[in-house]
Amino acid sequence: LRRMIFKSQEENETKIADRIREFIVEEARKEKIKHA
Repeated sequence: LRRMIFKSQEENETKIADRIREFIVEEARKEKIKHA
């Protein structure tokens, strides 16, 4: 059971990291448009 919990926690952290990366990319795109 503990291994399952740990595995799902790892997956959640991966999803969060992906979301943060998408957010950063989106913000960078907005900045580029602003400066263009």
